[in-house]
Amino acid sequence: MGWLRQIVTNDRLRRELPFLALAWAALASTYWPLHHSEGWASTSALVLTLVLTAGTVVLRLAGRAHRLEFLVPLTYILVVALLRQAEGGSQSGLSALGLVPVVWTALYARRAELVVMLSGLTLMVIVPILVFGEPLYPAQEWRRALLLVAVGSMIGFVIQHLVADVTDRSEAMARQTRMVEVIATTMRQLPNDSDIRGRLCEAAVEVGGGDMAWLFEPDGDGHLVQKGRAGDVDLHTVQVVIDPRVSGAARVFLEREPLFVEDAARHPGESQKLAALTGAASVLFQPIVRGDEARGVLVVVWRSMVSVDEHAHVAIGLLATEIGAALERADLLAEVQRLADTDALTQLRNRRRFSIDLDRELSRAHRSEEPLCLAFLDLDHFKKFNDTFGHPAGDGLLRSAALAWSGTLRATDALARYGGEEFALLLPGSTLDAAATVLDRLRSVTPEGATLSAGLAQAEVNETADGLMARADEALYEAKRRGRDRVVRAPRGGSFRVVANA
Repeated sequence: MGWLRQIVTNDRLRRELPFLALAWAALASTYWPLHHSEGWASTSALVLTLVLTAGTVVLRLAGRAHRLEFLVPLTYILVVALLRQAEGGSQSGLSALGLVPVVWTALYARRAELVVMLSGLTLMVIVPILVFGEPLYPAQEWRRALLLVAVGSMIGFVIQHLVADVTDRSEAMARQTRMVEVIATTMRQLPNDSDIRGRLCEAAVEVGGGDMAWLFEPDGDGHLVQKGRAGDVDLHTVQVVIDPRVSGAARVFLEREPLFVEDAARHPGESQKLAALTGAASVLFQPIVRGDEARGVLVVVWRSMVSVDEHAHVAIGLLATEIGAALERADLLAEVQRLADTDALTQLRNRRRFSIDLDRELSRAHRSEEPLCLAFLDLDHFKKFNDTFGHPAGDGLLRSAALAWSGTLRATDALARYGGEEFALLLPGSTLDAAATVLDRLRSVTPEGATLSAGLAQAEVNETADGLMARADEALYEAKRRGRDRVVRAPRGGSFRVVANA
């Protein structure tokens, strides 16, 4: 019974079984009762139905004959024509069966195949009139033939239109569902995504079916600049002047209304520049708005000219709204993180953040075998300065010193306020000699006539953060014991060494 199960579960074969069943039913009605004179027609129909049935089942079960799906109803029309001849021509009641393959083709096939099937129906009713004529096909048969073709055409095209409409609606619903899923998934993933802006651009590409996307935000200097992207073109060097007269993106940013450019190469203004830079054919500029404030512009690009449908516009607009909220949350979280990592008075790293940086840099130094130096810095006689000039003046000295020192350091160096008047400094990639030179510069720029004492240590192989800090701290106390205003290196199995003093 395996073959029967295969027949029942084969989708394409199940489409064709109704024609085979109707053909056999029509044959049965033709052969019963057995008194017809047109034996050649019924015999031909029988042979054709046998061949068609066997060929359809065998080839379908073998997974072949993909075009057979259309040939089955077309062949069925020939079977109906033969059976009409066998049943007495125009007096036969089988003519209506010619509408069945038209309905099937309208449901499952393309417009061109429906036209072919209607042509087959026309030949089925016209050719016998021309070939055999009266008495089997009298003159009034023309009227019935034309009526059957007209009804078949109307049924076929109406059904095909309805099927196309249902299919379009189904596809649109599937696209909308997919868009909602993409947006929902993106929003869920954002809290754990380090590149929030890039992920949002990727979602815009997926929702709109585009090729590239960029998120432009104001830089505070009158320009829109790239803050996130998806695709193979990086526009980080592009600065879009916020002027609606020369820039489509700027106009969208200022007016907070989306702009779709179907033909970017022929559109005036910013889209032409974008087309030249990226190969864009169509462009969508979507404002990112949060409350009454414009936060940026989402730019989605297609490299082939498209007409973005209403659903895609709505989905990208919804995504843009979510982007505005996500950016606000991201900025708030970044600010909270900055406040958690920053000393409020000096705006340097605080002790907590410095400990994290030290662990990271020490692990990196051990892996790369590159030098790493740690220094503890202390403003000399700071308590006396406070007592003499007051705490506001003391706070001002701390701020001024932090600003002056920061101006002499590299971007990779990490300066932190460790507590009170004490600071800590990480110098990745620096040897003791190079670090001592840096500390000497810091001493020279210390403001308001204040002096600086420092203890310096270079990380040793497999040394822990606590061990490195302990050696640098001991070197700082040694500098104070020796009179302050100097830098002392932590020993490596020997005595302390003064490397700079007043």
